[in-house]
Amino acid sequence: MVRAGEPRKIEITLDRGSEFAHTVVLTVAPPPGLTAELPKAITPADPGAIPLTVTAGSDTPAGSYTVVVTATSPDGMWHSAKVLVTVARAE
Repeated sequence: MVRAGEPRKIEITLDRGSEFAHTVVLTVAPPPGLTAELPKAITPADPGAIPLTVTAGSDTPAGSYTVVVTATSPDGMWHSAKVLVTVARAE
C-alpha cells in the first residue's frame, strides 16, 4: 500500500531463465497521479530483487492503480508486467 504523498519501495523480480545473460533495459509507465522510478538497466550480475519506488501525489484519490514495467533486451525483445498498487489517503 502506498500512502498519498509518500514514496514506497516495492521489490519486483526479473526471471531471466538459465540461458539469458544480457543486460536488460527497464522502463516504467505509471498512471496519472503516480510517479515510479526503476534502475535504468539490470545486468546479469545484479540480484533478482529490483527496487521499484512508487509515489502517489498528495491529491491522488485512494484506490487501485496499475503500473506497467517493461524489460527490453539488446535484440529488441521485450516483456511487460503489471504491478497493482493500492493508494490510501495520507494520515
